[in-house]
Amino acid sequence: MRSWLSISFGGLLLLCLVDAGITQVPVSREALQQHIQTLEQQKAALQAQRVTLLQGLQQERQRVTWYLTFVDQILQMERFGGQRDQAGAWQALTATRQRLYYQSFGQQEGAAMLADHQTHTNRYFQAVDQVLASAPQPFANQARQVLGSVWQQYTQKMAGGQEVTAELQEALRLFAQARGYPSLPPHFDYFTGTQQRIAAAMQSP
Repeated sequence: MRSWLSISFGGLLLLCLVDAGITQVPVSREALQQHIQTLEQQKAALQAQRVTLLQGLQQERQRVTWYLTFVDQILQMERFGGQRDQAGAWQALTATRQRLYYQSFGQQEGAAMLADHQTHTNRYFQAVDQVLASAPQPFANQARQVLGSVWQQYTQKMAGGQEVTAELQEALRLFAQARGYPSLPPHFDYFTGTQQRIAAAMQSP
């Protein structure tokens, strides 16, 4: 018995014609060619729709990643200020991701989130500056000048919605030095793992 895989392409087309209600046989060569052309056009249209869908999904993923990056930084600044622990920050990040999975954010919500980020960062920089001010001289003055420059860079980048991890990290490095650490210790390193946390949150159920 022949395998169904050995059925000719013409036979499959005939089945399609029968399913479509075209049962008259024999089918003319012109009608068959026209049907083949129609099928090819439908296939091309489906492929174009698939490409458009995939592009839309990719763009939405990039939007959500951008949003979650700033949210994670807000949560890490709250950890720095003692308002959250690590588990609480992770829970809040995954909850935000789940909310965005069912309903994406609009322009107004995005702007409100950026404003919240700026509020948190101003408090964060102020807290770092207070620690620097109490450090020995001449380190205190030099570090505060650097922090002022970092603060200005942050403000400029936020105006364009750009990535600001480097500025947050630099302020944390100054804070660690004021505390007597030659380099940033792991328990102060809040911002390095942002992208890893976001990737894990995107995969969480």
